[in-house]
This record gives sequence, C-alpha cells and structure tokens, in this order.
Amino acid sequence: RVTGSKIVAGSPTRGGNSSPAGLLWSLDSLIRVTQVGTNSVQFSFDTVTDESSILSSSSIVEYNGIYYWCGINSFLVYNGTVQELPNDLSTNFFFDNINYTQKQKVWGTKVTRFNEIWWFFAKGDSTECNHALIYNLKEEAWYDTEVFRSAGFYTQVFPRPIWAGNQNAPYGVFVHETGYNAVDI
Repeated sequence: RVTGSKIVAGSPTRGGNSSPAGLLWSLDSLIRVTQVGTNSVQFSFDTVTDESSILSSSSIVEYNGIYYWCGINSFLVYNGTVQELPNDLSTNFFFDNINYTQKQKVWGTKVTRFNEIWWFFAKGDSTECNHALIYNLKEEAWYDTEVFRSAGFYTQVFPRPIWAGNQNAPYGVFVHETGYNAVDI
C-alpha cells in the first residue's frame, strides 16, 4: 500500500538515471514513484504531501514539466513541491458556482500558443461543462468564459488543440482558436 486513500490519477515523469518514474494522485496526497531496482522491477514510493486534494482525475494539466490541477477548494501546482496556485480573482467564483455532483467532469487542457491552462466545468445546475476558468501563466492572470466543451486533446502534432462540444454546442468537434466552423470528421 502506498496510501490510505484511493489513487485516482497517474502521470509518467522524467526519472533521470532511475527511470521510469511517475506521479500518483490520491484523494488526499501526491506520491512520487521511482524505479529503484536495476535487475528487477522495484519501485520506491515517496509521499510528496498528504495535505493535498484533487477535484477530478481529468483536471491535471502538465505544462513544461510542471503539473497544475483543481483541488477540492483551491488550485494546486507541483514543480518539485506542492503549492497553492494564487488566485485572488476567481477562486470563489469557481468553487461557489461549480456543480459538485458533476465534479468528475471537470477537465483541463493547455493552449500553449497563449500560455494558458483551461479548466472546463459544469456551472450552476448544468450537468455538462458549460464554463471555463483560464489561467495565463505568462501574465499570471485568471479569467473565465462561457463555453460548451465536453472533452479535448492537446497534441504537438497540430498547432491548436482539438475540443469536442456537448449537447449545448452548435458543433461537435472544434479546432480551438480557428474561426467559427466545426471540423467534420
């Protein structure tokens, strides 16, 4: 056992000479995993913090080797240590308006062209993601927008992220920041 609570997400990380390595998020902690055996598969588990939380397993966003995610009542960042991501502007807006019965639908992605991390969530009585909270890393600024997206994918193959609408969106699949037209697949 590596923690007393449920593991909800994991991500591979650079492990240096002892790779492979990774991070595991549980409901109340962040755990670093490193390979320690050279002749057999043995791993070491190191609890980075047991004073953490995670709102949704899909809220974790890696941006230039730093991990950002939504906790139960704050936004968190891991860059070797876990810290709260300062947000005096819209933390209350997000946590006062999210539909907690739909919290597992919260998902995050990045828009590297604009140095942004987007977290989509169901606002108010909505059962689908209908709003986004955005953090601009370069400006260290927060803003939000109404937007109907249910899922998405960032890849370095395309210059812009691919996002999917939900039943309230006029189109099914979008190439973000590319006009107003849908992508027919």
